[in-house]
Amino acid sequence: FVRRLRIHGTVEAVQFRAVAAPRLSGPGMGTMIITKLVAPGATVKPGDVLVEFDRQNQERNFLDRQAEFRDLEEQIKKRRADQDAARARDDTELKQSENDVAAAALEIRRNEVISRIDAEKNQQNLEEAKARFQQLKETYNLKRTAAAADVRILEIQRDRAGNAMRHAQENAQKLIIRSPLSGIVVFTPIGRPGGMGEVQEGDEVRPGTPFLQVVDPSAMQVRARVNQADVPFLR
Repeated sequence: FVRRLRIHGTVEAVQFRAVAAPRLSGPGMGTMIITKLVAPGATVKPGDVLVEFDRQNQERNFLDRQAEFRDLEEQIKKRRADQDAARARDDTELKQSENDVAAAALEIRRNEVISRIDAEKNQQNLEEAKARFQQLKETYNLKRTAAAADVRILEIQRDRAGNAMRHAQENAQKLIIRSPLSGIVVFTPIGRPGGMGEVQEGDEVRPGTPFLQVVDPSAMQVRARVNQADVPFLR
């Protein structure tokens, strides 16, 4: 007698890679429209282009963010240069005020040999010089704090533009998918207008949706369900 057992299952490759629409990051993601697609059943090697999505939005976003980034870089440089010049002026004014205090203090020493009115004027001049010097010292530190905060705001805006620029650049690279191994291209049906079907050039695919596989046909396997009682008769 010949014992036969009929089972239902699928024949599949041992090694395969599923390809899904990429998930983009950052603003300006836009739509995922296929502009270039490998033919079903084509033989590919590692690095061959499988699918390319429309990259115009990401490339335009990259150029916009790059221009914004460079503009903010120039603003920071100019703001720092202006602040250095203002600090130099403040340093000069502060030093001059300090010298005025020292000169007024010297005049006080002559109070014993000059009239009372002149002595009172010298005392008043010294108090005024000290008050102005103290005021300049206080406003000097406030100006430096305000200047640092002003530059920091521009730096934050620059960093945000830089992050957006890098996101757009990475997204543009993700929109070109290359084969990770040698094999044959097999399309996976997905939901399309009118029912299930294979993707075509011009279709819009949702991020994360798998739509094709690259299978290595050199090693195949059968996947099927078998009743436990029939396992001893399989080989």
